[in-house]
Amino acid sequence: MRDTRHKLSGLTIFLHWIVGITIIALTIVGIYMNENEVFALYPIHKSIGVLIFAVIVIRIYWRFVNGWPQPVRAYKAIEHNLAKIVHWALIIATIIMPISGFIMSSLGVVFQYLVWKLSQRNLTP
Repeated sequence: MRDTRHKLSGLTIFLHWIVGITIIALTIVGIYMNENEVFALYPIHKSIGVLIFAVIVIRIYWRFVNGWPQPVRAYKAIEHNLAKIVHWALIIATIIMPISGFIMSSLGVVFQYLVWKLSQRNLTP
């Protein structure tokens, strides 16, 4: 059930897709809720977000335990390095997305004021 250097396990593939699809779906639902002020969806959105965060932690742990698969062929050094950078950026974004939702939910107006109002004041000449 573990990954090899040449093939990913079924669990790895399952965790990958469940996290990816859920984050995309929650992002779409979040934008819809915000733009249309559909407050009835917030409890469901938050509950799924907390659950998927647990799955994200498991997925990242599983990736570190199993290591990284080898590339399918020889790539140029720049392509290999860019692939690593993009992979790490996606992992970090996967962690930051639910954490930022939790912070916005917990701090609400205070967080939005600090991030949006103060940053706009600093950007406007």
